[in-house]
Amino acid sequence: MNPGESSQTSPMPLSHWKAISLLAVLAMLAYYNSLHGAFILDDHRFVSDPKINEPFAGSMAARPVVALTLSINYWLDGFHPRGYHLMNLLIHWVSAITLYDLVRRTLLLPRFAGEYVADAGWLAGICAAIWLVHPLQTQSVTYIIQRCESLMGMFYLLTFWCYLRYATATSYRWGWLAAGFLTAALGAGCKELLLTLPLLAWIYDRTFLSHSWRETIRNRGWALLLLSIPPFVGIAALIFSGFFSDSNGTVGLGVKIHTPWTYLLTQSEVITHYLRLSYFPVGLALDYLDWPVRRSILEVLPYLLLIGGLLVATLVGVILRYAWGFLGAWFFIILGPTSSMIPIQDAAFEHRMYLPLIAIVVLTVIALDMIVRPVSHKILGRPNQSLIKWLVLPTVIFLFAMLTVIRNEDYSSIITMYEANARERPNNPRVRNNLALQLFAAGKVEEAQEQLKIADQNPLRIPVLRQQRIAILREVEDYDQAIALAKEVLAENPGSVTAAYELGLSYLMNNQPELALPYLERLTNAEPDNVKAVFHYGIALFLTGNNDAGQAALEQAHRLDPTYAAKMLGFSRKIALTESRKPGAIRLTTWYALAALRMSPAPSPADYDTLSLCLARQGKTSLAVLIESLAIAEAYRTAPASAAMYERRREKYLNGKFELSPPMPKP
Repeated sequence: MNPGESSQTSPMPLSHWKAISLLAVLAMLAYYNSLHGAFILDDHRFVSDPKINEPFAGSMAARPVVALTLSINYWLDGFHPRGYHLMNLLIHWVSAITLYDLVRRTLLLPRFAGEYVADAGWLAGICAAIWLVHPLQTQSVTYIIQRCESLMGMFYLLTFWCYLRYATATSYRWGWLAAGFLTAALGAGCKELLLTLPLLAWIYDRTFLSHSWRETIRNRGWALLLLSIPPFVGIAALIFSGFFSDSNGTVGLGVKIHTPWTYLLTQSEVITHYLRLSYFPVGLALDYLDWPVRRSILEVLPYLLLIGGLLVATLVGVILRYAWGFLGAWFFIILGPTSSMIPIQDAAFEHRMYLPLIAIVVLTVIALDMIVRPVSHKILGRPNQSLIKWLVLPTVIFLFAMLTVIRNEDYSSIITMYEANARERPNNPRVRNNLALQLFAAGKVEEAQEQLKIADQNPLRIPVLRQQRIAILREVEDYDQAIALAKEVLAENPGSVTAAYELGLSYLMNNQPELALPYLERLTNAEPDNVKAVFHYGIALFLTGNNDAGQAALEQAHRLDPTYAAKMLGFSRKIALTESRKPGAIRLTTWYALAALRMSPAPSPADYDTLSLCLARQGKTSLAVLIESLAIAEAYRTAPASAAMYERRREKYLNGKFELSPPMPKP
């Protein structure tokens, strides 16, 4: 039993189960519609990784714990988004339960001299409930790949909880410390932000468990040092990997649009924005790349004064051992790595508030309780907390939950998300470019071109954004502009294999494979596991007459991802059947379909039929008839019932007819 608790005041086990159940109900209320959300943005990059079933070898290998959870999702539910969303929600729910008990146990410590003995449970429950359903958390919960943030946050809270249990336990202390070390190690395997935990753990001990730094060092200093090992090992590995010094990176010295000074000035405004969203969570956005770079103190003077004042107050609170001083430290220290002087390409991301929001919620609830307690007692003549208990719970929590439900709808599709983002950040060129790409893919050409016009009015010279621009120019078949821009980007970054690949792909799609080949080869040599690069390199080899090398490249692509051929055949069929597609895209579908057939160990009749369809759409009727004959022969051998459909299709090709909506044959 913890100091400050007694048999008369400790909540009964049923009370804990009520809290856990209430948090479960609220989690489902706020996030039920997130389970139907789509994969968006980086979700595709990591979930579609051909090595997703090899958690320590794929693209998420640098964060192995997150990679393992993605693999588990894949093993249980394949590529269905539902399972991934459900696991994210479970992680968030466990974090809320941990927060509830951490706050409850902290309020029951001798530090508060029994002030919260009767009320710690429901105060902690309100804090956890508000934090759980707050709309600002949607980016960490509904955006699947931001599991990096929420899973790290769960282990962060669990480490604090285990340390508190260790510090206050009369038995099994070693077990609690070992559990804390394990959760810290798991958190370090999720995200580098766990580096902030050791300093906060020292401040927590000094604020709530000890009377001086000397007492903290004497009683539990070695335990705190033990918990510091996993975070420092994790960050050391990141530093030695060159993460902060990559000349083409998005964090550290490689960032193009920020210096440490401009980033610091800009962050004063960004943090103020976070504070506003904490109390008024409307106007949420996924992408803030358009956030203006602040270069002068005068531009951000009001924000600097506000944030500077809060920092000074926090420092005073920590020195004088005020409880609110720890909450201020929690907010600023956790935000420190992303919101201070280390330049990051994206100045703002809402998922960065996943843990810092705790400080704002707890401080607000406890402060409101202190203010309202005597007032409610006078007005109602009832237990002091009635106004808080019956007003905060049904209003703020319910309101935030409904706002979260509304926000989750933006995650229902990638186009919906980009459209919502464009409404909130109309001058963001990356959002406009990405929306244009999605609209092109959906066949909405005029709408896509309108988005491109808006994006052109707000250019940003960021490598990844310019690479997106090159991809869009290829999409509209403005190959000359795509090649010119790709050359410009490569000239500025001659060592970039990605820039070389973009130039090579632009040449290839402009039907210049001999010029494309050396550039595609650079990325293939640098990233031999990049199936997309190897696939396009194989096509270029075939088109330049290097058939043996081309076949070897395609076989390598098949080994990297045995499903890639089927994906390319499906893509080719979809484009070939889209009436608005231009000649270059139709030519590309034929290359893709032919390459996919060369990759397949045993092509099906449907595979041959897709290639025949692409050839017919390109006007190569005689070849289409020949390939359809192969489909017929293979159908008679493997699926006789479908042979008649292929024969009718061949007859139409012989008569020069082409249909945009033929039935899709079953494999």
